[in-house]
Amino acid sequence: MRKILCTAVVLGFVVCMVVPVMAQTEPQVDVQKSIQEIMRQQHLEKGKKTLESKEWVVYVTLEDSKRPKTEEDVFTFKDGTIASRNLLAKGYGPSNFSLNVQEDGIAIWETMQVKENEGTIFFRGELLGDGNMRGAMGTKPKKGTRASYWFTTIRPDNYAVSVPAVEKVSAEEEVIAQGEEAAKPAKKKKKGKK
Repeated sequence: MRKILCTAVVLGFVVCMVVPVMAQTEPQVDVQKSIQEIMRQQHLEKGKKTLESKEWVVYVTLEDSKRPKTEEDVFTFKDGTIASRNLLAKGYGPSNFSLNVQEDGIAIWETMQVKENEGTIFFRGELLGDGNMRGAMGTKPKKGTRASYWFTTIRPDNYAVSVPAVEKVSAEEEVIAQGEEAAKPAKKKKKGKK
């Protein structure tokens, strides 16, 4: 009987000590998870605001090319969608994008754009902590060869500006030039001798 009583006392003591410790640990874990989720949501909101804050000028380069050709494009993020200026011109419409944040704080967005009878373009971009963006695009045409591209908001060294130099004339200069022409006396024609 003494053994049973001692065992019951020891078990009661263990239960009294362990249960409160377990009860304290579970809420702490829940609080930590809640804090992590709140921080994740804040990072997502910040990432979305940053994406939608401006038009992103990006430089798109074909991968695996012997002579890489880079072209400029503009990505616009608005109301949970992304549109590419160059792809809009080719008939691809805006598309929804998904946004996730990695543990290191880098925001990752992904989307795909589809044009019926043409194919699909896949995007994956990273919004970096320094305010720049980089990523990759892949085309999967219904006919033809697949292609992979990379893009960045930092102008690559191989990017050559091919805009012709055009001298601009201000409206004021044009008015002055027209006034000078009007002020010149008309030249008289000389009559030739017969």
